[in-house]
Amino acid sequence: MKICYFGIYKPDLSRNRIYISGLKKKGIDVIECRDDGGRFAKYWNLWRKHRLIKNKYEAMIVGYPGHIMAPFAKIISRKIVIAALLGSFKDAQIHSHNSGAFRRLKDSIIDWMAVKFSDTVLLESEAQRDFFIKRYGNLKKFKVLYTGVEESVFCQNGISRKEGSSKIILFRGRLTPESGIFHILKSAELLKERKDIVFRVIGFHYQLGQQVKDIIKEKKLANVELVYDYLSDNALFEKMKDASISLGQFESSPRLDRTIPHKVFESMIMKIPLITAHSPAVGELLKDGEDCIFVRRADPAHLAEKISFLADNPEIRKKLADNARFVYDKKCSTEVLTAKLFDIINKQR
Repeated sequence: MKICYFGIYKPDLSRNRIYISGLKKKGIDVIECRDDGGRFAKYWNLWRKHRLIKNKYEAMIVGYPGHIMAPFAKIISRKIVIAALLGSFKDAQIHSHNSGAFRRLKDSIIDWMAVKFSDTVLLESEAQRDFFIKRYGNLKKFKVLYTGVEESVFCQNGISRKEGSSKIILFRGRLTPESGIFHILKSAELLKERKDIVFRVIGFHYQLGQQVKDIIKEKKLANVELVYDYLSDNALFEKMKDASISLGQFESSPRLDRTIPHKVFESMIMKIPLITAHSPAVGELLKDGEDCIFVRRADPAHLAEKISFLADNPEIRKKLADNARFVYDKKCSTEVLTAKLFDIINKQR
């Protein structure tokens, strides 16, 4: 079987690398047709590149992000098109840009067209699938494929995680209100007297990064280690491997109810016990008290309480980490995800 992996997708994103490398391991010939040209140039460039391969494959996967490219892919391919959307383009843009009415209308049209022109839509969770079904109907079109991680990086044989004398409480992600960074800093303030707990915050944000730095300085949070940078996966692994506890997302948001942050999968495979706010999406994989610890949203005091509890109970940390890794291997490993994607492709042929 030959597959065309198509679009303006970002090749460095784990989900694209996982799909491509996993399919190749299954013996599938993956022909990449990608361009990152300007506003209109990318369409012309992709059309020219596709002409050379249009008769050489059986189905097309539109790589993530695939919303804008899905209609174009169907028009020029006229074959089976599987679009990796993961979630709503409109919701992501509202979160990123606080869009006005016209922009929201345009983004709604992009979502609708992506769904309309795709034969199958890949989504990141059952919660996303329920959301798309309510919005667009068509139960059979939407398939759930969890994201997973780049296992060659985050599951390195022969390298074990070793905790130091201090308990490293790790947060990695964009420094935005939606991620809950300000709740995390408040929790750090509440735990300042615990000299054995250090918060390692890895991330950046062009607009809010300085605000985070100012809070750390003003509140004299000596227990916060800020790594203000966008790290490669390998560099991120090095910063994660001595962590005692991993933090998820803590703000209240309908969008977050449907998403599973990448940090959740990283924590699971690396066996770092996770504390996060409960959401329907994360709840599909993990159970409170068995595989992770759920806390109330937007509640720094509750978060601080659970961090302190977990820091003091190594046997519970181990139980949560081992159980989460078992769930990862069963539901989220590259082998499992690739087999599911392979099955989705075969059923479309």
